[in-house]
Amino acid sequence: MRVEYSFSMPTTWKNPAMIAGIEKLIKSAGFTDTAQQTVRMALTEAEAAAIDASTTKYREGDIFLICDSGGGTTDVNLLRVKSMGRKIELEPLDHVEDVPIGSCLIDYQMAQHIVKRLELIQEHLEGDLYYLAEDMLVNKFQTIKHSFPNPVVDQVHLEVKGLAGSQTYPEAGIKNSRMAIDRSTITEIFDAQVSQIFELIDERFLALEAEFPQEQISYIILSGGLGSSPYLYEKIKKRYEMNFGFRSKNSASVRIMKVLEPQLAVVRGLVRKRTQQLGVKGGAGQEVFGTRRCRNSYGVITRELYNPVVHRGLSSVTDPVSGKLYVVNIIEWFIKQGQVVDVSKGIQRAYCMRLGEQERSKTHRARIVISPLPVNQLPFRTTDIGCRELAAVQYRLTDNDMKPEKGQGWKVMKKTKCWKADFFFVVKLGPADSKFQIVGMNGMLSSDHDSLDVEYLEGPEATAPARPPDPPPMEKVDQRKSGIKSTLWRKAGRWPA
Repeated sequence: MRVEYSFSMPTTWKNPAMIAGIEKLIKSAGFTDTAQQTVRMALTEAEAAAIDASTTKYREGDIFLICDSGGGTTDVNLLRVKSMGRKIELEPLDHVEDVPIGSCLIDYQMAQHIVKRLELIQEHLEGDLYYLAEDMLVNKFQTIKHSFPNPVVDQVHLEVKGLAGSQTYPEAGIKNSRMAIDRSTITEIFDAQVSQIFELIDERFLALEAEFPQEQISYIILSGGLGSSPYLYEKIKKRYEMNFGFRSKNSASVRIMKVLEPQLAVVRGLVRKRTQQLGVKGGAGQEVFGTRRCRNSYGVITRELYNPVVHRGLSSVTDPVSGKLYVVNIIEWFIKQGQVVDVSKGIQRAYCMRLGEQERSKTHRARIVISPLPVNQLPFRTTDIGCRELAAVQYRLTDNDMKPEKGQGWKVMKKTKCWKADFFFVVKLGPADSKFQIVGMNGMLSSDHDSLDVEYLEGPEATAPARPPDPPPMEKVDQRKSGIKSTLWRKAGRWPA
């Protein structure tokens, strides 16, 4: 029997290299021990929760914001309903955003509060104070947290398990070995999380207002563990539905809802997405997300012909073949944050290579960089702050991509047979990962992702500069002088990889 394991990933995981590494660990743990088992890194938690939320009776054209708030992260996603019924299609209106907010942080902050009070009577206690605080939060406090703000009482009492018998310490607020926790303390801890969720939602509403001022958001949908909190629901409803504290052109008629089973929303969304993708009862499958909004910017490392106006002050190198000056480690950003990307087609870049007979079967390399910075702050070179190298893609060209060069314009090759290769380098973006392909100019697939040697590079965070490599053999050329109707690149196999 065929078994497929579908995994979601936290929206905070924005690095495709990390996703690829996690997928390898999952497989090595035994999830693909037989040929009948497969693993899919399917969706972010926000996307999966959005699919489950879309099973509510929406109308086509409705816009909703899904707020998936769980144990450690809170994700928001703005989506438009393109089609309903047996097949759901959702259109992202913004890239997914997230913050490290969740119910576990409520536990953590309450534990911090308890530890400070236990420190006042530490000589009467045995063991680590943090362990004692965690024990106090296991049972009763979880019930209090899940039902808060009900019941309406001034104080709740938690048993101090490190105190035997019935002991009282007024300085720590302990009576009969039970610590009194004021309602105001719990409210303050909840509000610290809620205020950050407000900031996240406010940002998305204002971003939508700037890009689509005429659109109206119909619903805010809450899912996840903290998303099921009655306190969070009341606060969200008051702020956005009743307009106490926030107003925008897009939120005049917004309504607040919860998914039916908040803790299961992600799992249900994963299943719904995959069953629709496979198709049912002989029908053709269909993607739920036909497009995506890119969460990061992606670029390729290239070099540019030295221009004293543009490149003044930058170091340059002399090409050994042409004798011309070039500036190396230039980044050409071909996918930018927030850009709408077709899921099935991906983003294509056209390349042109002139190869000698000996270079036809050699392996070539494309180097990809990534940046989380806003589009107006993207770095120009790999040595600038704000980017890092993501992957090195090793590929080989096929006869499908090459043809004999007619007019050999390179003097160094005029006495040898020269081949010209025209092909597309294709990048397909998943929820947080990336796949690569080589496609010939006739549209035929030459190399799929699984047949390419993709080395995801581990390294510092994206705020650190990428490591400076050898001068790359890619050169941007004038599109008007080429025969290909897209941005062209030229690569000579004789140059170092």
